[in-house]
Amino acid sequence: MLILGFVWICFWQLEMYPMIRGTIFANYDKIPKQQSYKIEDVQKAIRDVAFDIDHHIPAFFIGGLFMLGGSIVLDIAGRRKRV
Repeated sequence: MLILGFVWICFWQLEMYPMIRGTIFANYDKIPKQQSYKIEDVQKAIRDVAFDIDHHIPAFFIGGLFMLGGSIVLDIAGRRKRV
């Protein structure tokens, strides 16, 4: 479980940059093409990208929970050997 949690965190850490880059590129087409922008248009574009990134980023706490569970199992197994 420790190894699985570590692999989970490492894999998603390596995959995060391409996912963020892809999300940003996908949102380029949503920005209206015009000479000048109102502040509301800029805020909406930034908010849309932030929500899309937040929606696609994996939860790192799952890997942490796997690692915590693995360490608890190892601790319990170690205590049983000593008794």
